[in-house]
Amino acid sequence: MNDSCNRDDQRCVSTASHCRRLYIIADPFNLQLKSPNHYKNNNPDFEAPLFRFPSKVASFLYHDRKFQCIVIAASHSSGRVAEDLEQTRHRNTCLSSSTCKEMPSSFTQAYHFNESTPRFQVESNSVGDGGVLKLEAEVLRRLCISSRHVVRLIHAGKRLKYSFLVMTLCGPDLMFLRRLRGANRYKHEEDRFSVETTLRIAVHCLFAIKQVHEIGFVHRDVKPGNMVIGVNGRDARTIYMIDYGMVRSFTQEDARNGKVALRKPRRKVLLRGTLRYCSPNVHRRLEQGRHDDLWSLLYMLIELCVGLPWSGVKDESVLLKMKENIDDDSLFRKCPVEFRTISDHLRTLQYKDRPDYKLMYDQLMKGVRRLKVHFVDSYDWEDDKDMDDMFRIQTALSIQEEDKKDDKCNDCFALDFRLYPTTDPKRFSENILGW
Repeated sequence: MNDSCNRDDQRCVSTASHCRRLYIIADPFNLQLKSPNHYKNNNPDFEAPLFRFPSKVASFLYHDRKFQCIVIAASHSSGRVAEDLEQTRHRNTCLSSSTCKEMPSSFTQAYHFNESTPRFQVESNSVGDGGVLKLEAEVLRRLCISSRHVVRLIHAGKRLKYSFLVMTLCGPDLMFLRRLRGANRYKHEEDRFSVETTLRIAVHCLFAIKQVHEIGFVHRDVKPGNMVIGVNGRDARTIYMIDYGMVRSFTQEDARNGKVALRKPRRKVLLRGTLRYCSPNVHRRLEQGRHDDLWSLLYMLIELCVGLPWSGVKDESVLLKMKENIDDDSLFRKCPVEFRTISDHLRTLQYKDRPDYKLMYDQLMKGVRRLKVHFVDSYDWEDDKDMDDMFRIQTALSIQEEDKKDDKCNDCFALDFRLYPTTDPKRFSENILGW
């Protein structure tokens, strides 16, 4: 494919001209995509594409000939997915605005993709926010250098009218997974995670947040929609954090000695984050530190497990009063008791302070051990097939499931840490940033 190729071969489909971002996902069903004009001429409801991708960009995605691409417009907070992708395959047609519906930000749910499949994100160079995509690319680049267990940056570039970013394609987010019912013994309530699942995903999420902090950034939008699982194998049982469009660096280089120093907090800042999960500091328009991300994590876990007391509240002033005045008995009702120790620690922290990640990890693992559950055990959303796949992975590592569940080895997490390095206590003792 070269620049002289016909535009029909670019195979782009878009909707909703007000959306400023496009996402491209691989097509596992080998759809035969046609040009946007083909569908626009035959369907008056189909809107004109927001972008036309040059062949040079498209060729990057087509080079291995293993998949074709579907382009789906998305806003910052929600994606659009096929209402029935299987039905679309049989019609041998492309997706249009009339066959799509609003879904959570992870639009890959319920479909299986190859682990090499990329996620493609595009941003117009004329957007008014100064180019969020460039910042996201820089954060991903630094994360890839500092850790293997993060969403991978595959490629990024800038052209005359647009910038693009190619990264690892991930699976569904936690908010979507919460609605699934797997065939395991832990699920106890509709649309809520069991305590066993909540504590284990908390460890994964804590690691993901720590990795962002270790490169000098705060995420500022920790929520279930930004926590996703991988696509295949062990990655499908690991939580990854996505969407770095709101990050801010809390470090800067000291001009006097060239060393990394704490960035001075601003007195007043704009609202950044999601009201339901943000810390009281965000409501007060104060600069967010590392501890604010962890408050969001704690609120997120409560919401997933039992629900937040203010879930239905929209008024920000009411939200702030509730978060300031609520007592622990009300906030942590039916939650793991270890959450209280974590909240006590977070209350001692200020913008400049480094959180004690190991303390938080130890508390979460205390709950995991108390419940006699392991990271190789099933999660609430998993079915028998998922567990069969996991058994094959364990067999490949020459470790027997019976050994893990032996009474003499009930506190042994060697298998867990080997399969899922993001749960290893060594990761939470590291101080990569230095302070």
